[in-house]
Amino acid sequence: MQPKQIHRIKGEYPDAAQAAVEYEATIQREFGLKDGEFPRFDLVLLGMGSEGHTLSLFPGTKALRETQRIVARNWVGKLYTERITLTAPAANNAENIIFIIAGADKACALKRCLRSARA
Repeated sequence: MQPKQIHRIKGEYPDAAQAAVEYEATIQREFGLKDGEFPRFDLVLLGMGSEGHTLSLFPGTKALRETQRIVARNWVGKLYTERITLTAPAANNAENIIFIIAGADKACALKRCLRSARA
């Protein structure tokens, strides 16, 4: 991987919405996307929080319902902060997705996710 291939979210911005817009524009530019297209990442590597969140898509938050954007700002009330995240459609468009989940505190959430995936 070359340094020019690394693009970070500017989480230090006081305006999370602006950081999300800029990061989405970077992804669109780097992938040569037209409006409405999603990137096709080779690999998305994800973890999971104890309540089942992945990326910064927490249960009950607005970004979970986003279907058009690649990147979204997401208010997470339980943490009293805004997060910047890839959206589910953007992540789900990846060629490969790998979850790495460790810790007994995540066992119940993982079990729920696996059960709902089979339903």
